[in-house]
Order: sequence, then structure tokens, then C-alpha cells
Amino acid sequence: MRFGEKQKPSFKIGQRKALFTIGNVKKIKDVLPIREHTDIKVSNKEDLREIVEEPCLKACQQLFEKNIQTVDSGCNSENCANRAYITINYDTLNKKNKEIADNLVRNGIINFIPKDENCIRNYYNKIEIEIPTNPEATVKSVENKLLAITGHFEQQQKIEKTTDLSILRTKGLIPDGRL
Repeated sequence: MRFGEKQKPSFKIGQRKALFTIGNVKKIKDVLPIREHTDIKVSNKEDLREIVEEPCLKACQQLFEKNIQTVDSGCNSENCANRAYITINYDTLNKKNKEIADNLVRNGIINFIPKDENCIRNYYNKIEIEIPTNPEATVKSVENKLLAITGHFEQQQKIEKTTDLSILRTKGLIPDGRL
């Protein structure tokens, strides 16, 4: 460089990041729905990755480790961006976990959905953990809220309840030859 010449800066100015943002933060609007069949056999908590969307995954894994049967969950950008939910088969809870669930229902933290033998979707008693969210909410914040609720439940012996499909066919809830 000669005397009097201006030196060009050796750095580039890039896109400005928000203060205190560390890395990319995944939001609900970035979570794609799982469109695969969800009737796979779950042998371990890692199998849940195939059927549970990311915001609900850790809470469902926690429940799996406690031997608590989840039957449905969701939180994605398309069909449930305004809520995250996990549904548990109430009838598979032991006495202590039923007491915990009943207390959470009384306090308005979760919902109880009673059995309706005329509806295949409500053929057993259920509890639903549901938290409001929005497309801009972070996956981590939703995950933490669900974990705060599922953390109330205790470890139990696995209790399995199966539905007798012949009864459902007799009631006309599923057609012959299906399932």
C-alpha cells in the first residue's frame, strides 16, 4: 500500500442477528407433520421418533420410560400449530397415577375424556395434556411445558389393555374385514 491510498476493509458485513440468539432456533412452523402409518410396534423409546413429532417427543419418551401408554400426540406446522397435545389411555394407569391424573384434571391442567362405547375414538377413558401454542413458538418451549406436566407422573408397572375388535365389529364401529 502506498502513502495516501485507502485500505479496503478486510471484513464483510453480513446479515444482522438478533441479540442473544444462539444458533438456529426451531419453531413450530418448521415442524413437518408425520404422515407415515403410526401403528408400528414400539419396543423402546427411540422407536417413538418415527411416530411422534419433535415438540412432543421427549415427553412421550418420558411417559414410555414410566410405562404409561400414550395413544396420540401432535404439534406441527400444518394441522396443529395452535396446540400441542399428548393423549394417554387413562385405563392403563395404576392407582397412584390415576390419583395424579385426577388431581391435574381438578386443577385444570389436563382434560379427562370419558369412555363412549359408541365411538371408536373414545372407546376407553383418556386424559389429554394440551397446551396452547402458535407457529412462532419454539420447539424447546413447547417441549419444556409438556415435560413439566408429564413429570408429575410416577414410574409404574406396565398395564396393557386391548380392545376386543369383535365387539367393535358387532357395534358397527369398524366394518368386517378391516383391522
